[in-house]
Amino acid sequence: MFKILGTELAEKGFFINLDKSTDRLERINSQVEEFEIENLHRFSALTDPFIQFSCTKSHLSLFEMALNENLEVIAVFEDDMQILNEPQLKNTKYNLSEILPEIKNQIDSIDWDVILLGCNPKSYLIPVSENLSRNYSSTGGWAYIIKKNAMEFLLKNSNYVRDYTAIDDWLPKLSNHGFNVFATTPMVVHHGKGLESTLQPRGLVDYTLWIEGNYENYLYKFLKNDMTMSELINEYQVEREVTIVIVGHFVENYLYYLRHLLHSLPPEIERCKFLVIYDNNMGTKNTLELEHYFRNRNKPITMEFLTSRTGITESMKIALEKVTTPYFIFLEHDWVFLQKDRIDFKQLVQTMDKYPFVHAVWFNKDDNQMRGFEICGDINGKITPYERESRIEEMDLVKTIRWSNNPVIFRKTKMQEWFDKYVDNPTIGVNHQGQYNLEDNMIKTYRKIISENDWESIKDEWGTYLYGNIGEGQLVGHTDASRRYQTSIRTMAEDNADKYVSENPLPEKD
Repeated sequence: MFKILGTELAEKGFFINLDKSTDRLERINSQVEEFEIENLHRFSALTDPFIQFSCTKSHLSLFEMALNENLEVIAVFEDDMQILNEPQLKNTKYNLSEILPEIKNQIDSIDWDVILLGCNPKSYLIPVSENLSRNYSSTGGWAYIIKKNAMEFLLKNSNYVRDYTAIDDWLPKLSNHGFNVFATTPMVVHHGKGLESTLQPRGLVDYTLWIEGNYENYLYKFLKNDMTMSELINEYQVEREVTIVIVGHFVENYLYYLRHLLHSLPPEIERCKFLVIYDNNMGTKNTLELEHYFRNRNKPITMEFLTSRTGITESMKIALEKVTTPYFIFLEHDWVFLQKDRIDFKQLVQTMDKYPFVHAVWFNKDDNQMRGFEICGDINGKITPYERESRIEEMDLVKTIRWSNNPVIFRKTKMQEWFDKYVDNPTIGVNHQGQYNLEDNMIKTYRKIISENDWESIKDEWGTYLYGNIGEGQLVGHTDASRRYQTSIRTMAEDNADKYVSENPLPEKD
């Protein structure tokens, strides 16, 4: 087994080292002795005429060798790595010999595919335990542990010539393909100081401030004074359990509407993983523009950009395939949150965790007063209630039979069940189904099922609610990107959005 200071981390360890880099080999051998490393083997680094591919080529070739040896878990190091004797989490220093066994215990308690022992974060790290954080985006592949299935996926799907994605970018992006990627917090293996690139020599480099600055920006700054990691983990409940799904289509000025939505987001959900899915039946120009926008934003966002072809129904199908959290917030791109502090997302998630009959909670565009579409008669002639849910003490939720594409939080498993039963059809991805197919299908089905059954027997199978109490709505506004509501059917949702936009102008650059 591969061990550091007696802690088993993998079946076998490897370090990648060019034959000519004897000075780096000496550095590795020195660390082997200092940290009592066992079962670490040298892998002769490869080069390639396409110089930028050389490093990735070495990692992939190492994977091939490991798979040929039928290894399930390996540790991989580059020869510029530096194991830290005293890993540091913000202002707290740890002894490596004490923290490594704790990290190993935490690794053994979760489902994982890649553990980065050190990296350079590019988006928010989401704590899941005392010393492990979910990682969606980073650079740096100088030290990691990887399982067989992740190695197989990378060998099959990575193509540097095609996509210019290096191994250190690929590792966190595995999370977009159903893999679980984590980084140790604190980082236990740093990038070595004062070294020069062996493939593209341009002088000595020291990335310490850059790497540690990104750890500060994407995790440590949220550790308030005297806050423990346990307390921070508790604060990150929403980020761990909720994905934000934004669906849109390329109308004129589509970025204007999307930017207003992003600027209106309450802080409690800004660090969540985002799936941005745009219906693209207009070629690649707009998709490239949207990718460029996200790539160049000053404000960080953890996101994956995807496209659909046949409307909001396909977008929902893609979202259900991609969401890995228990809940997701569904937002069309032309909505805004009117006030950032009106919704207690953490309490809402805790409520949905506690009460398994709460499956969907809409953030209302009006004032939570009963409308005609809020009620229906069941098979016994009983009218469905429009009232506060008395079984829930922790927060106000109003019972409703409403179903719409408006802003909502779904229980993922329930929305998957609804979609499979009532929405999915063979023409998704083939024929454009417009903006109403998802909404209309669900409204019609829901009311039909109520009319054919006893309400009390089916109410918890649906579990649909409005956030807040009666009279406490107007949480979101509709900026109406398609301009469908600029006629006699205009509602307070459009009026409220216009007021919000006029009072919250967009900055020159996000």
